[in-house]
Amino acid sequence: MPVSAEPHHHLLLENAYVRAYYVDVPPHGSTLQHRHDLPYFAVLLSGGSAPAAAPVASTPAAPAEAPRAIFSPGGIAHTVPNPADTPFRNVTVELLHPQTAARNRCQEVLPNQPREQCDRTASAKLPPPLHYTVFETSEILVEYWDLAANFTTPSWDDRFDMLLVDLDGPSVSAAGATPRAPMQGGVLWLAAGSKPVFKTPADRGGHFFAITFKDSAAR
Repeated sequence: MPVSAEPHHHLLLENAYVRAYYVDVPPHGSTLQHRHDLPYFAVLLSGGSAPAAAPVASTPAAPAEAPRAIFSPGGIAHTVPNPADTPFRNVTVELLHPQTAARNRCQEVLPNQPREQCDRTASAKLPPPLHYTVFETSEILVEYWDLAANFTTPSWDDRFDMLLVDLDGPSVSAAGATPRAPMQGGVLWLAAGSKPVFKTPADRGGHFFAITFKDSAAR
């Protein structure tokens, strides 16, 4: 069956660039056999378990303990069993445009491939806020942000559409508006030119992945 029909995959968002699914597999449960016809980027959500056969990287986490993530070019079929005593939850983002020139940057998203041009060196030993590029293709740039408690970012001068995944902690206000609530899995779409501001509460920090779509420049 296609991933869209698999009952543990819950469609959150669909537009010209992505279909984003919240995946929830109960303890000792399993997905049904399903197909991924398109390339996808998947993030294991904070606090979730990682089944042995789940589509997430088995390598150590990147600096700042970013949640594990993986990219697949698609054209695969599999099941995802969860032998753990806790739920398995992730966000799987189907990418509707062709993805070429895939490469790891600061995290091993493509298993058994080198990390290239990691833009996080000396800053790795500093406290949050931390930011680095995770992964890149011809069409997307994936970055990871780790923010300290009681921290407010400047308004981002964002020229491209952006999808946030695993948004945990920060509130997001676009162009000075009321903070926007993310969907399940910390999923939030920000159109180019939103000029978002990220703010963490006084008692905790936060983090998120930001997927930028290179051909979506604001007009």
